[in-house]
Amino acid sequence: MIDSSSYAIVLLPDEGLLDKTIQTSCMLRSFGTRFCLQKDTFFPHMTLYMAQIPNSSLKQIQAALSHIAKQTEAFSLRATKYHQDREGMIEVQYEKTDALVFLQREIIRAVNPLREGLRERNPLGYFLKDQLSHATGEEKENLEKYGYDEIGMLFRPHITFTRLINKEKMFALSLLPPVEQFSGSFPVIGFFTLGENGTCMEQIDTINLKNS
Repeated sequence: MIDSSSYAIVLLPDEGLLDKTIQTSCMLRSFGTRFCLQKDTFFPHMTLYMAQIPNSSLKQIQAALSHIAKQTEAFSLRATKYHQDREGMIEVQYEKTDALVFLQREIIRAVNPLREGLRERNPLGYFLKDQLSHATGEEKENLEKYGYDEIGMLFRPHITFTRLINKEKMFALSLLPPVEQFSGSFPVIGFFTLGENGTCMEQIDTINLKNS
């Protein structure tokens, strides 16, 4: 059996945006949440790809990410709205630019051939095999081809602040700062071990984008 783990490849915000997301995440803790974003774990991020990867392939993936980063300009992205889903995830969503879609495509093209099957669970905690068995259309196609659903038309650029323990509880999103405050720069690709709720846990590598 191949020794593999679940990993996330993400974009990381600049220091100013990083501090704002951590502050907002920790403010939400008083409403009963599963985690609070931090600088050393539960790191604020925008997910580009999640995959089950053989641990023997990490250096090969780091080299591929470094090559991609050298050809990719840092991103300046506009925050568009807040959202709370039916599982209690609270997030800020971003514009989906052509350059962002291209970056995701290039990362998947480099990493997917090294992938080892499916991750055990999705960010909501459900078995990925069960999700695949019920999936249709592009969601099913993405899971079968890439082991990850939010690709292409289903790609939703966002930063998750936290997840409510009581998913039935609707948080008043109007209590959050004006969404424009979360527009900002994403100058770094991050490579992390993947934790529960889609969190970034242990840092494997961070790579600066071109001109950042």
